[in-house]
Amino acid sequence: MITILVFSSLIVGGLSHGRLLFPTTRYGAIYGSGAYENNPVSGSDGVDFACRNDPQQDGSYPAENSFTAGQQMNIRWGLSAEHVGDCALYISYDYYLSGANKAYMEFFKIAQWEDCKSINNQDNAITLPDWVPAGRAVFRWDWVALHVYPTLEFYTQCADAQIVSSSGNLPQDIPSYSAVGLYPVDSSNGEFRNPWGGSSAPYFITGSPCACADSPDNGCPLVADPSGAGYISVGTLAYCGGDPTATQRPTTERLQTDPPTVSAVPSPTSPAVPSPTSPVVPSPTQPNDGSCPSECATCNTWGGLSCTDWCSKWGYCGYTNDHIVEGTDCRGCGSSPAPPTPTADPTSPPAPTADPTNEPTPAPVVNPTEASCASGNDLEKRTGVLVKRMKTECECQEKCAEDANTAIYAYLEDKEHCFCIGA
Repeated sequence: MITILVFSSLIVGGLSHGRLLFPTTRYGAIYGSGAYENNPVSGSDGVDFACRNDPQQDGSYPAENSFTAGQQMNIRWGLSAEHVGDCALYISYDYYLSGANKAYMEFFKIAQWEDCKSINNQDNAITLPDWVPAGRAVFRWDWVALHVYPTLEFYTQCADAQIVSSSGNLPQDIPSYSAVGLYPVDSSNGEFRNPWGGSSAPYFITGSPCACADSPDNGCPLVADPSGAGYISVGTLAYCGGDPTATQRPTTERLQTDPPTVSAVPSPTSPAVPSPTSPVVPSPTQPNDGSCPSECATCNTWGGLSCTDWCSKWGYCGYTNDHIVEGTDCRGCGSSPAPPTPTADPTSPPAPTADPTNEPTPAPVVNPTEASCASGNDLEKRTGVLVKRMKTECECQEKCAEDANTAIYAYLEDKEHCFCIGA
């Protein structure tokens, strides 16, 4: 009888863990909110830790997943196995990436919860920050279970959504980073708290700070102390207003945890290069005068509606440098960014921008023999293949040279990604 009971408990433990219930996830949008997706993902260094599932091929999102910046929204999860551990909520605007390319999705945090099993199966209200950019987005919820410490179990779901906002910010104005490799793969060196360590064991939350690190809302103070155990240093807004011209906080090193090298990073493709340099991007905060050039109505988008970002010279809608340079400003056609006064929740949401397949993007520059870079960047030192956001190719080259003089590097200008190969 004892053997049967133990065996039964192992079955339950193996099949019951936890998932995000609301906002409606990508999987739930297809199979229903009760569909089973409770198992852990492959690990914190796996592509599925960015998003467990791919976006819908038609770029759609559930109608209930429309949220307004500055207002409250509810987050609900269901932990069928109530393990000890903490969870967090992030936003990305790279909603169109799928498959192995999900490793390139970049996120910023807006909420943190501790001991998530104690607030299980209930609505947990947060405020969607008023500085969040408008447009199609992805909410990402993750939960790190500590019950088999020092081994960790990682859970994540993504929910496609529409954000209505009067903020003048664009997605590239918010410091963002990859979720893949953000957390350590385990706690063999005490990177996470030991839940079975007794009263003498230190209590702390492991994670990155909220994008508005000084925010008193949404549990952000739990991960706001740069000197605290478990703090993972990433770029944050200089202040909650989100002024894109303001100096960001330093990201020179990870103070208490040093996440592992990203594994299985897909090789970047190299389409034709339209320009070897990055032109100056027009100010994202310029007034929206309501004008809507005719090019915006015919610009390629997934849903066939008018473009509300920038229409590139190749006729595709988006917001990267490739779209903006020599492109047409279509921001007066809709809510991206919104007019000075808040917009109503749209009854016909703007269509997602295209993921241009025929549109040239800058190719990575690999191991040039001559380059001149400013010193004193104090860049993070890590070995192996690195996915990291860097502002310039020079920073990328200098970072790779710190690890090995013969290191090969590649820099994706449009994504500001640096890869060190053989470092």
